Amino acid sequence: MPFAKYRDWFAYNLDDIFENGSLWRLLLCKLAFLNTKDLICGGLLLYYFRIFERRYGPRKFLSYLFYCATATTVCELSLVAVLRRLHFDFHILPSGPYNVIFPFFVPYFLDIPWFPIAHVIGIPITGKSFPYLFGLQMATTSPESLFLCVCGLFTGLMYERNLLSVQSRWLFPERIVQFGSHFICPLVETPPPKHLNKPLGATLELQHQAELDRRELQFLEARRAVIQSFALNAHNRL
Repeated sequence: MPFAKYRDWFAYNLDDIFENGSLWRLLLCKLAFLNTKDLICGGLLLYYFRIFERRYGPRKFLSYLFYCATATTVCELSLVAVLRRLHFDFHILPSGPYNVIFPFFVPYFLDIPWFPIAHVIGIPITGKSFPYLFGLQMATTSPESLFLCVCGLFTGLMYERNLLSVQSRWLFPERIVQFGSHFICPLVETPPPKHLNKPLGATLELQHQAELDRRELQFLEARRAVIQSFALNAHNRL
């Protein structure tokens, strides 16, 4: 393989981090998967979780990514330090952006509505089922993978419940977002497609996903209208 000789650079080597102070590994080990199965599942999960950029907006989404990457890594290292003192052998953890993938499962479970698309032995299959299967595949690869999964879910739950006011403390300043919008976005963005009443796609799967996205948007708009109506009625009563 072309970059096989650089594989060790991306290893999540805890011995090197704790004993030699190689903090640069904390950055490189989160950039690439070293396992083919995790690469496929992780890439698909990142594709599924793109919906949060639309839901959160650039400022909150960027802040959430930074929070997940930082807080989850701190949680991993803190727990590893405690477990190593208790004589648990943790030497190598799986490489890859686990710290930004697993926290997204918390808002995905709590906030994204589900629509049944089929039933297997009476069990409803929804558009949300596949990300859970991919996440389960990644989490059950090894005990170390499960450890990273638990850390990610914990930090995601902290943000969702706003423990220690993390949602406001980790919110990026508006100037940083404006800088990115003015100088970075023009380099990578593409023009938005024209509004279509019917979904288009090269396969039935793409068409079905587009239809689910459209129904989800309608559901969210209807729920927002109900909340606004309830708030207005409560205000009028007062």
